[in-house]
Amino acid sequence: MKHVLFIQPNLEGIGGIEKVVPVLAQTYKQEGNEVSCLVFYGQIPKEQTFWKRTHTLKEVTTKHFFHKIYKIILRVKELSVYIKTTNPDCIVVSAQGTSIIVLCAKVLGCINQPVIVYVHQSIRETDTMYNRLLIKLLYRYADGFLCVSKGIETEILQEIKGAQGKTGTAYNTLSSKKERTLSEEDTAFCMSLAQPVYMTASRLEKIKGVDILVDIFIQYLESHPGTLLIVGDGGLRKDVENKIAQHDLKKRIICIGYKDNPRQYMAHAQVYVSCARSEAFGISLIEALSEGVAVIATDVPYGPQEICDVQGGLPVEYPLVGNYGILFSDVVEIDTMTTRFTQAITKLNDSPFEQDVLKQRALSFSKEEQVKEFDKLIRRVLENPRI
Repeated sequence: MKHVLFIQPNLEGIGGIEKVVPVLAQTYKQEGNEVSCLVFYGQIPKEQTFWKRTHTLKEVTTKHFFHKIYKIILRVKELSVYIKTTNPDCIVVSAQGTSIIVLCAKVLGCINQPVIVYVHQSIRETDTMYNRLLIKLLYRYADGFLCVSKGIETEILQEIKGAQGKTGTAYNTLSSKKERTLSEEDTAFCMSLAQPVYMTASRLEKIKGVDILVDIFIQYLESHPGTLLIVGDGGLRKDVENKIAQHDLKKRIICIGYKDNPRQYMAHAQVYVSCARSEAFGISLIEALSEGVAVIATDVPYGPQEICDVQGGLPVEYPLVGNYGILFSDVVEIDTMTTRFTQAITKLNDSPFEQDVLKQRALSFSKEEQVKEFDKLIRRVLENPRI
């Protein structure tokens, strides 16, 4: 039996990490292990009763000139004390900012346990050069890397010195938690939408490309029927809603905010669309496939290509039709993307995917298989830390 401490920014958000880590941890516990959790802010959801121990770091507020450095020092101090008290066999840390602080603690000698970085984001897509250099410097002190796609694993091997032999891939997996069914009112709303229904569900942030999606649909809906349903919330929501209103499309491009049961809405859609600028994996694509909904996505690193099973070649001629979905375009000017999206819809209408095939594809990313890969990496790290 092994005791693993998961360290997270938080578990209350709406992103992929917040969905996937509890599934991985709970399944790992069911295999006979112990799991604890430390979050930097927020609370542990009450329904997550499987954690052996939980802890939230104290809020750090300071106007100190070197406030970022001061904040890191306080974080390192508190998490080091908690780790000594908890005494796990191994630490698994998610998210770049959180990983930087944990690895700082390891470099300073405050942590003796092996640290595995759970990589959910491309290093090459990190927002600033400074953060990218900091990541490349500190990640070399990690004992292992659990990657959410083969593309991310390849990138880690290319970008991080000494990563050879330390990596593994465990795809994001669906939660087995039964989603709350739609109310009669919500069901009636979905049934009232003009057909066909296109849908996306994500954080409304730049990296997820919801601004691109809306721009495409502003043009596409000029000459095509249907409704775009946007499920999610984030920093771009107000801008997106303002743009929709400016084009008088509030009845055809509809933002309904964050929902804790997005798959229930997906079941009423004909096509799931992702215009992400970068997507390490894409759990929402798997959720759509699980409902038998066709997926059309941008061709970006790395998840959509692996999920849709698209075999690329040169020269690239969009749209690219895979075995389980379509990559309609890279991220270029909106006119070109709209043309390619229209062509992708035509291809989908001419040769639709079988729903049972799509659902079976989603099942191939089972939590049991991903936990096997997770356990393999932990065993390798514990047997030979700092390979």
